[in-house]
Amino acid sequence: MNNRRRILIATAVFLALLLIYLADVMRGEHAKDIEQEAKRVILLSANEITSFTLANRSGAMSFVRDAGGWRMAAPLNSRANAAAIQAMLENLAGATRHHAFNKKEIADLAAYGLNRPDISIAVEGRFLNAQGGGAASRLFVGKSSPTGQYYATLAGGGDAFTISGYLRNQLNRDAFELRDKALVQADPLSAFRLAIANRRGRIVAVKNASGGWMVTEPATFPADKNWTDNLIIRLSKAQIARFADAATTAPAQIGLEKPSISVTVDYLGKPDEATSRALSSTLLVGRLDEATQTYAARHADNPQAFWIAAQDIKDVVSIEAGDFRKRELFDFSLNDVQRIEARAGQNRVVLAKDADGKWRFEDEPGLRVDQKKAQRLVKDLAFLEASQFVSDSPTLKELESYQLAPVPMTAFLISVKGAPRPYGLSLGRLSDTKAYQVYAMAADTSSVVTVALTEPRQFLATKNSFADYHLFPGAESCKPAKIELAAGTLSGALTKDKAGKWSLRSGTETASRSIQAYKIDNLLYALAAIESKTALAADSPAVQRAGLDNPSITVEMWKEAEAASGGGAAPSQPAAAASARPEEPFLRVAAGAMTGGTNAIIVQTGASAFHVIAIEDADSLLGAIEAILK
Repeated sequence: MNNRRRILIATAVFLALLLIYLADVMRGEHAKDIEQEAKRVILLSANEITSFTLANRSGAMSFVRDAGGWRMAAPLNSRANAAAIQAMLENLAGATRHHAFNKKEIADLAAYGLNRPDISIAVEGRFLNAQGGGAASRLFVGKSSPTGQYYATLAGGGDAFTISGYLRNQLNRDAFELRDKALVQADPLSAFRLAIANRRGRIVAVKNASGGWMVTEPATFPADKNWTDNLIIRLSKAQIARFADAATTAPAQIGLEKPSISVTVDYLGKPDEATSRALSSTLLVGRLDEATQTYAARHADNPQAFWIAAQDIKDVVSIEAGDFRKRELFDFSLNDVQRIEARAGQNRVVLAKDADGKWRFEDEPGLRVDQKKAQRLVKDLAFLEASQFVSDSPTLKELESYQLAPVPMTAFLISVKGAPRPYGLSLGRLSDTKAYQVYAMAADTSSVVTVALTEPRQFLATKNSFADYHLFPGAESCKPAKIELAAGTLSGALTKDKAGKWSLRSGTETASRSIQAYKIDNLLYALAAIESKTALAADSPAVQRAGLDNPSITVEMWKEAEAASGGGAAPSQPAAAASARPEEPFLRVAAGAMTGGTNAIIVQTGASAFHVIAIEDADSLLGAIEAILK
């Protein structure tokens, strides 16, 4: 016998043994499945049960599943608590028998509480498997066992067994727990119409094709989407506090003969239900019980009265159309704004964002825009809210009185990425009744509102409002390597070593001393904050009287290459210095007294430039210098 034949025989034997092993395993698994199936309390799954009758100490209740879900058939005909029933049936269908007892062991049924069981549940249904067919089971539950479980048996006189205490508690629910207690039977996500009537009038809001809400009664205007959605969600989550006794409570006694409030939510059925037609849920509200702070109410399709907590419907008791209004005038994102055009009388300012995301003056690119001021304007416009709604359909005369027509005092056109047309805003005069409030109107509405100003010049449409007049923009991050300072009788030179540590050698000291980095940062921030109030000519009288031949403050800075070699090409610098000599510092400031108590700062970059700055800027700079030199 050759080797190949031996290998084939060995392989065949191995495969035969493997098949025998797998068959044994499958028989074992099948036996386990049969054993596990035999331990189930009922054979139907929760979704296969179509009706059941539950009896416990609270009474007997019958439930039926129809196309709309579970309904209570007895003792009352009403909607059922679908979530509670599903949980109860899933626990029942998944329950297994524990500690089986034969008939001889439980001959005395009374000892186990099975002669008169506290709880019984009879279920009916149809199997959803290929064979189909109907099935029915009835479970009786008696006393508790020493292990904390409960004795139980099935109808038909079979053996007894125990079930878990958790399942027993699930089956011990009363009619109130298993009834539907939702105030408004509606899916908030599919709601498309809301109607509310109270003593203040009738309000109707309808969802449009884009998912937003529009109030259509008593007037037409956009509703606040989030506010309206949240109102419906709150109503759908509210629960009935208690049911009224129909035998002793007449509708007229509790104000339900002529309800004072009604709430109707129209919504679409879920796609997986038998129908997805439009459905409606209406709540009728009657009298308030002051003692319990509950309102009498009922559903329009059911005469059963109940009581609901006043807190749960406080939103609709005194609601009015104005509460639905959308207070935000615009809905664009800050980062999507690309262009802003502002007009005020003869003034016109156009800010446009370049490819780098920086704001520029569209008609004067050479004039710097203060990026913080431009971004603040964008933010102010994006988050602008109506403080008061003045008129939905103002006449021309009214618009003129608010100075919104024929030409508004200030007008904005805001171009936003992805928007088909610019957003428009007109601002008028100050309100007569509210401080720091101006009349306003967004272009896509006909409503006049008032908006609050955080400062009087917030929406001033002039170039000066947005121009960047900082003399040293970016100074806070310029990273100098050498600095020379002078302030009055104090002076000194600062140098930075390779480790980034600063040291100071003053004019009166022979040795250098270390300087903390935050003091250098304070100096740089003080320089970056300086703004020019007025530019002056070199031969102007003010400059001649400034005493700049003996300045009160001097700051000179060099970068690394210049500090190391005493010269070199001037790098990019905060100040406008296109033609600085190599040996000169990249930043130089000299300050002298000005008439009227202001200071003049000279930025020397090969040519002299003179500016008047605020005394506060000069004081900040002086303070930063003295903190280093003293």
